[in-house]
Amino acid sequence: MPFFPEKPSDGAVEHTTADAPLRPHRCFADVDDLAAETFARAIRRETRESHARARVLLLGFDEGDLADLRSHLRQAGVKTTATVSNVHRLPEFANMQQAFSHVLINLDAYDTVAHGVNALLAFRAIAPGFVVILCSAEVSADDFGSERSAICEATLRRPVSAAALQQCLVLGITKAKIAQS
Repeated sequence: MPFFPEKPSDGAVEHTTADAPLRPHRCFADVDDLAAETFARAIRRETRESHARARVLLLGFDEGDLADLRSHLRQAGVKTTATVSNVHRLPEFANMQQAFSHVLINLDAYDTVAHGVNALLAFRAIAPGFVVILCSAEVSADDFGSERSAICEATLRRPVSAAALQQCLVLGITKAKIAQS
């Protein structure tokens, strides 16, 4: 009795022994497609939920940047934002983790990068639960790596693109979940 009951349509030789290499059956392609679609739906749902849960504080941006950032956040489905123009007020928000999940900070609003880095190190020491995203016109490109993890989850080049901002929202929530576990 043949191992595969039907003749292969791809011209392959029909295997007749149990020790012959297994050939994937046509139904496995359907299962793989279904699994991939299910995974993609779960990712899209998690993305929408992450954006809806995000509560964003925008710190140190001028009106031009704020208009673009608010528009990008609305497009992403973020419902709650607040703005503060003075970056030196950052420490006041350390105990407001219930009010905000993400803090987008304009690093260029500090007198020097060193002042900004020192302020962020101090902030992270007293408020480690925030997702901190830095924005600067001085960086060469968006950076989602871990090189700056002591001060932020990601760095975005200004002007900030909608796609990069949405990626940061999800990345920040994901990193926060990993840190909590």
